[in-house]
Amino acid sequence: MTEEALRPFTHAVEQIVQQAIEEYLLELSPHLELGLKASHFDLEMCQRHLQQHYLQDMCKIPQYPGDTDTCLEMDQIYTNLSILYEMPQPCSAIKFPLQSQHDVFTRQVNGICPSRILVVGKGGSGKSTLLAKYAYDWATNASGSPLSNIPLVFALNMRWMESDTDLEDAIFHQLLPPDTKIMKDALGGYLEQNQSSFILLLDSYDEFGAADSMLTNTKAGNILRILSNRFLTSCRVIVTSRHWRASEFSQFPRLYVKFEIDGFSKDNVQEYIRKFFHSDREAGERLYQYIAASNLFDVASFPLMTQLLCIFWRDTNSTTKEPIPSKVGELYTAVFRVLYNHCLSKDPRHQKPMDLPDLIVKLGEIACLGLWPPANRLVFTREEVEKLTTAECVRDGCEIGLISMEKVTPTYQVKGPSSNQLDHTPKQAVVFFHKSAQEKCAADYLVSLAEQKLDELGLKLDGLVSVKSCLSVQMILRFACGSSIESIRLILTRLIHILTSSEISKDLPAFYADDLKDADRAKNIQEFIELCLLCNFESNSTDEFNSLLSQLFPCGKIHFLGMSSYTCLAVGKYLTYVANRSAISSIKIMQVPQPGAVHSLNVSHVVDSIFLAAQADFHQKSKEEIRSLHEEYLDKHKGDIRNFDKFTKRIGDNYSRGICNIELWEFFKTWHSTREMNLDPILKSVQHVDVLTLDLTAVQLLDHGQLLATTISKGHLMSLTRLMLEDTSLNVNSMQKMSSHLRKCLPKLLVLDISENNASEGRVVSSLARNLTKISLEELKMWHMAAPAKDMTEFAENIPQFAANLRVLDIVRNSMDDETGLSFAKSLPCAFMLREFWMDGCGMSEKVHIKLLVTICKLPQLEDLRIFASSHPDELVAIMSEGLYMMPELTRLTLGAQYSKVTRRKHAVTKMFSTMKLANKSREDDKSSATCSKPVICRSSWRCFMTRLEQRQKQIVELNLREFRLHEQDLERLLDLCRKFDVVLGYYRKCWPDDMDIPQDVKLVLR
Repeated sequence: MTEEALRPFTHAVEQIVQQAIEEYLLELSPHLELGLKASHFDLEMCQRHLQQHYLQDMCKIPQYPGDTDTCLEMDQIYTNLSILYEMPQPCSAIKFPLQSQHDVFTRQVNGICPSRILVVGKGGSGKSTLLAKYAYDWATNASGSPLSNIPLVFALNMRWMESDTDLEDAIFHQLLPPDTKIMKDALGGYLEQNQSSFILLLDSYDEFGAADSMLTNTKAGNILRILSNRFLTSCRVIVTSRHWRASEFSQFPRLYVKFEIDGFSKDNVQEYIRKFFHSDREAGERLYQYIAASNLFDVASFPLMTQLLCIFWRDTNSTTKEPIPSKVGELYTAVFRVLYNHCLSKDPRHQKPMDLPDLIVKLGEIACLGLWPPANRLVFTREEVEKLTTAECVRDGCEIGLISMEKVTPTYQVKGPSSNQLDHTPKQAVVFFHKSAQEKCAADYLVSLAEQKLDELGLKLDGLVSVKSCLSVQMILRFACGSSIESIRLILTRLIHILTSSEISKDLPAFYADDLKDADRAKNIQEFIELCLLCNFESNSTDEFNSLLSQLFPCGKIHFLGMSSYTCLAVGKYLTYVANRSAISSIKIMQVPQPGAVHSLNVSHVVDSIFLAAQADFHQKSKEEIRSLHEEYLDKHKGDIRNFDKFTKRIGDNYSRGICNIELWEFFKTWHSTREMNLDPILKSVQHVDVLTLDLTAVQLLDHGQLLATTISKGHLMSLTRLMLEDTSLNVNSMQKMSSHLRKCLPKLLVLDISENNASEGRVVSSLARNLTKISLEELKMWHMAAPAKDMTEFAENIPQFAANLRVLDIVRNSMDDETGLSFAKSLPCAFMLREFWMDGCGMSEKVHIKLLVTICKLPQLEDLRIFASSHPDELVAIMSEGLYMMPELTRLTLGAQYSKVTRRKHAVTKMFSTMKLANKSREDDKSSATCSKPVICRSSWRCFMTRLEQRQKQIVELNLREFRLHEQDLERLLDLCRKFDVVLGYYRKCWPDDMDIPQDVKLVLR
């Protein structure tokens, strides 16, 4: 073919190639454009700007609000915070402490570090200071900081942003100097091209002006698109918020890992005071002793409150010896007065006193305008403030330190108080020194309305229509209630109306019945009830509003899952002045959920959340995989949990094989982190009500145990029928004192639970039994008390004195010997009404063990029998085979083995002999797991047991075998029986044969 003939074809090919290249370049152009922009970005200049801003402006801590002459460096005053990791739903009530604030960046979920981190905390808990500390550590290249290798850290305050704010604008307006040579396009291009090279620290989402729905708004600025993971998805972001608005992030349950700032511990408070009074250590020590003596640790747990306490102590108490106010509202009033006096002392122009209360009220009008729902503003123009007040008020407020002036760049959008128009002209912004100061001023303004125009305050309160809106202004309401009786009347009336008529009302019956499965809803209801009680506590009233408050507890139950000592004061005040003694019948204050109340816990999900190596299909993993995962977990996460070595020794590698509810419950009680709770106000006030139930499960009473014993001895709980003190750290003296007064001071007691309190010393349980005489006790739980065998023997001897109506007896994990076993064998027939009996079977000889088991099998009403840690498992199975006929009501049975060294040695010798003698025969009957050293249960005994189990008229609904190892054929037969009769089977994971599949059609719980 000639060249002329090929020319049309060549031309067509050239056109196609040119068109393809053009389309490719067009597709690539955005990336080329970004790369071109990023190439013009001066990274080193940006780093210098940020470091200068953080070290010279952001990270200076003023000793007096607004007074730049008294600033301290971050490392001079910063004190570590208590930070908790909050597990994801459905276990959000469970929190674990972090050893370091740096662990926020290293915490993994499902094996990865999430790119989005939410840190919540109450006002003044230290959220802003924490982010400032991160920025300071980056700027100073602090050793140990996880940010030291990050090229850029942007610490931004969201109070200065609007819904359409872009990240580049915020960085230029808040962090970079006006004369910077960095180009905005270059910065934007760099950020998009290098998302792993920077971290965003976004402070105060609750002070952000955007509406709730803006997080998912497609027209929002890229700040909101970053928070909803629709932009810069690979960069790491930390955002802080108060609790009331943090719920907006619940729509991204798998995106955010959540932490909670728990404020200062007692040690933190002492350290902060020591740093504040570095030049006067004696004054600091006196302040700490005063806080301890006055029980102000709960107030001081907020870093801002600790700072205010230090200011008050240094400027007032040191000269006038004026006592520190014990209520938050009174403390703010006192501190405002200190700031006022400090202003007068440093500025001669103010020798003529100003009217401070009038100034606070005038500033409070604009403060209230910004905070009252639906508004959420903390930034105002100077013109706005002066329009509602005067220029003199603005000047005086700045000089005192209540407010400050901030320069606002022209592109910052400041909204008018009643207009939706945006003003882009240059302005000066007015802000309060802290949101809580704005809330206090707003509260004083509301009080002035109550004193002058009650209708106007009522109209404002009518604007609160939901629980969320009330919680958003809870500090305003509390402050207002502390200043005016009329205010609290109107406020409490409105709050009670919302509780009983809003969307939350439908959850109240389930909440009061302890049956509300949604943890977040339960938490909101409890916070709302606490708000009502705290409003009453802040006031100077006594019993004026108890008729209103009684509507909080229509069933007569005060049930809280963990609360602060400050709330305990509020509950104590309510109980002291309650009008009707029978108004409250039940007080339940717990630190963690009970096993049945761990709301819909999916065990495999919990295991996966806590132990990162575990997976939902853990039962399919080989032993080698499990061992490897375990070692990897130990190496990576040793610092995540306090006393980790002790924990791993206790739990072993069972985390990757599944954890049953009871073991999970024990884990939560041991490792769950909660602030110390001072129950003294409640224990001192229970004398004013006829309480039937007192449940303090897992509350660490410690020194308060003596007060509880004293309360009982004084006859203040004469009507009590249920006393639940499981895992309350009662010492021996407290338990003995309490026991000695049971017969006289708790004559109506029906249920007593003192489990998991150490009784290894003294004669606690025997003293208890002697003093239960003439009490119609129905339920007694005292498991895991480590009571010595002699003490348990004396306890058993006294059972006939109180056993007539006894229906439940739990004595697991207490020492037993032959004498103890014989005493129980002699005494238990007197407990003929017993329906549940739990005990350990170890420590006794085979003969005594058999005698005790025969006695137990003769209890005709027994429905739930649990024998743990039996040293003679074959005999246990044999006796139970006969006992199944003798216990017609039995529906739940647990059998547990504990193999002694002698038994294991005998098994090893037998197996070796069998191997040698039957080397050429089939040894099907000896088939066993190579990794399990426990002997196989005698097959003849087990077959007899299975036959009796199948022949029962009333079927067993739950059968648990702990550390039992069955022959594979016997296990198959047991699974068939469970499948046929719908029996729940609990089995020990280590004893499951390696080559046997896990059945999916049986209700099987592997432990």
